[in-house]
Amino acid sequence: MAINNLSDINSFKISAIRIFNQHYEEFLHPLYILAYYIHPEYREGEKLVAQLRRFEARWPPFNLPYVTGMDIPKLWWSSFKNQPRHLAELAHRIFSINPTQAVRERNFSTLKWILGDRRMGLGLNKLEGMAKIRQYYMTNIRRELSFFGKELTEKNL
Repeated sequence: MAINNLSDINSFKISAIRIFNQHYEEFLHPLYILAYYIHPEYREGEKLVAQLRRFEARWPPFNLPYVTGMDIPKLWWSSFKNQPRHLAELAHRIFSINPTQAVRERNFSTLKWILGDRRMGLGLNKLEGMAKIRQYYMTNIRRELSFFGKELTEKNL
């Protein structure tokens, strides 16, 4: 409230609101929301589990029809207005995750692993090549390691 009461031209107020909003966005991740619902101190988990049971049993309000070709999951879940909306909110957040977002995060984790904390001075081409080689082996690990653990002669190998 104190920050909100500051003048709109105050640079501290503008910076503080920007930083607050930035941190607030970090906690909008579906896993944080799920952690809140199932944390024993808040006891929202009991309500979420009860809603999951009703959903599985197809009891109202979860007995609404889903029309393939006209409905989408996010829209179907948005039709539930009953309180509390724990399950609908969780489903809405899960269906809001962009599928390419997970791949992008995994790629950045891989690059961080390759570079390490030392921030090695690898060129962009070398870094890209190393990431591609790692991705190839991770994708084709069964085929590439099909001889692992087998007793092979030097000639067969």
